[in-house]
Amino acid sequence: MFVRTHLCCAKNSERSCGVTTSWAMRYQMKKTAITATMAVGFCLCLAMFGTACEKSGIQEAVPLKYDAVRQFSDGMAAVMVGDQWGFIDKAGNEAVPLAYSSVKQFSEGLAAVREGDWRTGKWGFIDREGNVAVPFEYDGAGSFSGGLARVTQDGKCGYIDKTGKIGIPFEYDAAADFSEGLAAVNIGATNYGFDYTEGGKWGFIDKTGEMVVPAIYDSLHMAPADDGNLSPTGFHEGLAAVMAIEGDRANWGFIDKTGKVVVPIEYEVVFDYCDGIAMVAVNAYYDHIDLAAFDQAGREVVLPGEYDLIYDFSEGLAAARDGAWLDGKWGFIDKSGSEILPFNYDEVGAGFSEGLVAVSAGEHIENGIYQEYVGKWGFVDKDGKAAVPMKYDYAAAFSDGMAAVNIGAATDNSEGDLLPQGGKWGFINKKGKETVPCKYDSAEDFNEGMAAVCQGGKWGFLSRLNDN
Repeated sequence: MFVRTHLCCAKNSERSCGVTTSWAMRYQMKKTAITATMAVGFCLCLAMFGTACEKSGIQEAVPLKYDAVRQFSDGMAAVMVGDQWGFIDKAGNEAVPLAYSSVKQFSEGLAAVREGDWRTGKWGFIDREGNVAVPFEYDGAGSFSGGLARVTQDGKCGYIDKTGKIGIPFEYDAAADFSEGLAAVNIGATNYGFDYTEGGKWGFIDKTGEMVVPAIYDSLHMAPADDGNLSPTGFHEGLAAVMAIEGDRANWGFIDKTGKVVVPIEYEVVFDYCDGIAMVAVNAYYDHIDLAAFDQAGREVVLPGEYDLIYDFSEGLAAARDGAWLDGKWGFIDKSGSEILPFNYDEVGAGFSEGLVAVSAGEHIENGIYQEYVGKWGFVDKDGKAAVPMKYDYAAAFSDGMAAVNIGAATDNSEGDLLPQGGKWGFINKKGKETVPCKYDSAEDFNEGMAAVCQGGKWGFLSRLNDN
């Protein structure tokens, strides 16, 4: 069966570049030239739109003036003009001047920032007012978690507290931020700088620096961090994916926080746990993968061999497809494999979010080397009842009670994933009311009551009034 991969739990997409590498940044943004005459008309429309937004509980809180932005975290968002980064608060105030060449997201009240260029610049930490909390003396830095942050100095990684005091000595060749109380560390890797390493063996330490899982694994699952660099995902829902090389074969499985093997290290591909279930590839072929699923105790709980494709579980259900991609139909199964929603849909979103999931009726079209999907999108609840009619050309998952929707997009399916091209984006609530008209070139999920939007190549943020 074919497997379409998604970042675990559809809402947790990682952010980088202009805004994110989630669903809405995976299509090409159009840049619009506005003449002086058009600008006058636009301003009038914007004034009308602002009134409509305020009535719907949404306002344009941060003007569209930035070249790139990142998701809000800890009440602050990184923004960029030219090649300089700074931070804004939810009122749009530039709380930290745009004076840094690179930044990480705020976490536990501090953010790692770099002064100087990527070759010789040094990292330190600032607070929400821009005050330096930890001096600029590190070659690399991560984010604080549980009072500790990863830093790199002279090719070695260690951890410091919020005063800059060394909490765990600089003795590792690579390391990641703490996750669920443990941090992945590497011994023996070649460090090429810029958080890129190769080789060595991976294990896990606790916050005292004790090696609780020996450094015996050849690799761990990697995912983009908020700055775009790859970093080990570490533990997720109490378990971590690990890889051991045997001959010319890379075998994957899962361990718990004591290092005990929970899912045997014998599979070609594994996907991180999501909603208590992890999918693994029993047999991987050129054109399909046979899957099995395991719960957190390592028990096989679903045998989805009859399905051609299955997504991660989310809110107790997983989307599954019966039949090939051109004419197969989608439905939803529970963790026992029982059919919960009938196989009536031509396409579906990655999974349920806030009780609803995007579904679509349409047609897959094979056009030479290109594959397209033409259809309309809406939302259903867990009983299969229509919550939002199928009238949009694309729809993203609900987040903070809002979902981004698109009118006018064409959908490219050439790489096995649905990529909306063009059109205009807006937002709806769970009743299907368009709280923000479809007028933006790009739009991101609401997070901490804020959503990044783009128009004419410039980014800003919408705000939910009741979140301010």
